[in-house]
Amino acid sequence: MKVVWMACVMALALTQSAVAQSDTFDVATFAAPNGWKRTESPGMVAFQHSQVRNGRFSSCQIFVFASRTTDLSAVDNFESEWNTKIAQPLRAPARPHPQTDMRRDGWTAVSSFVDIPQNGLPYRTILYTATTSGRSVSLVVNYTVDGTYQAEIARFFESLQLRGPATPQRSAPVQSSVAPTPAPDGGRPADYVYTMPDAWTRQNAQNAIVLTSPVYQGGERCQLTMLPMRPATRGLPDDALNIFREVFKTEPLTGDIYPPTILIRGTSPQGWDYFIVKKPLGPSGGAQIGTILLVAKAGNNLAAVVGTSKTFMVSNCFGELVRDVWPSFFYSLQFTNTAAQDQAAMRERLAGVWITATASVALRYEFSADGRYADAAGVRRRTSTTAFFGNGSYSFDGNTLVMTDDDKGRTTAQFRIAQESKDFGARWSDTLCLLSPGGTGEVCYQRDR
Repeated sequence: MKVVWMACVMALALTQSAVAQSDTFDVATFAAPNGWKRTESPGMVAFQHSQVRNGRFSSCQIFVFASRTTDLSAVDNFESEWNTKIAQPLRAPARPHPQTDMRRDGWTAVSSFVDIPQNGLPYRTILYTATTSGRSVSLVVNYTVDGTYQAEIARFFESLQLRGPATPQRSAPVQSSVAPTPAPDGGRPADYVYTMPDAWTRQNAQNAIVLTSPVYQGGERCQLTMLPMRPATRGLPDDALNIFREVFKTEPLTGDIYPPTILIRGTSPQGWDYFIVKKPLGPSGGAQIGTILLVAKAGNNLAAVVGTSKTFMVSNCFGELVRDVWPSFFYSLQFTNTAAQDQAAMRERLAGVWITATASVALRYEFSADGRYADAAGVRRRTSTTAFFGNGSYSFDGNTLVMTDDDKGRTTAQFRIAQESKDFGARWSDTLCLLSPGGTGEVCYQRDR
């Protein structure tokens, strides 16, 4: 099921053509996705693409609406647009939790999203509304949550430029102000083994490894800092929370801002236990920065990685909308004094049924401890002699999950099995996340049983 106004686009279409490298509509200039269908109608231009890969349907639509005059604030404009473009057409019951970003071209952007299944598939719909002096413009992105289109969406928003009466801001790049803190006796930064994100650079810093992103559209510059290893003193969660307090000078287990603080605990297939704090800092609905702290237990020492960016919704580095380089960096991370996790233990942790957060039957896996799996299309047979037959077998290659179906087709994905909490550790839920080769974001599943 496409959104209601998608049908209007098709009915009122004036032109349809192959997409050029760049495009301009009203006050917006952008690089349109190559090969997507372009459809223009009064007051709107749309770009759409769909495909079937590995038997799964994926699609994405990007809508750019004509600007309009306004005397409302940026937040009020967003709320009005959310009601007319999201809540009513999609019958979305959830209230938005908008995030605000000051663009370098002088516009104030407010954005939020909602996850609503469409035609049995998990879809995410994003509203991005920008306001300047007396004018407002909105964009809507509607796509299947399977990692297929994140790269195209990222390129589109990176290229987006808005013109208007506002005077562009010439502020310095937004970047981390966190200074690496020298650790007590422990390991060296050289004990980290990692792959640097594309186009990032390594900066010279005393007793630390500092990786810095390019300066993105809007002035964002992100940072990953690997601190010197330090001895473990308490349990891993307590040590991690204390390091967060030390680095950011704030309490990680308080605050009522949105998005919520996310705590993650798990064991990497590479053999190290870890604890992650992912927390936005700043007022809800106002200017925020996104912070990530990973603390891993490597032997008797603790490794700490600090990530900083713009707010997660709009970040070009650790973003929900544009790009997230964190999963690829995380899966590349190793330490010189750890050993791989026992494969039998990994099979026990993986065994069970996993579904997407939207409970879509199209994104479902079931694994058995004896090495068999069934995907959403798989047929399961149970007999008195064999507890589980799926449509293939699985194995591990480090932190890569290898699924081979009975017809010898082969699928690989880097994986992690963890527990997540969004209420400061009061409740935890099991999570399985997969990163496909070349993917720009993880697809995460929750344990059903």
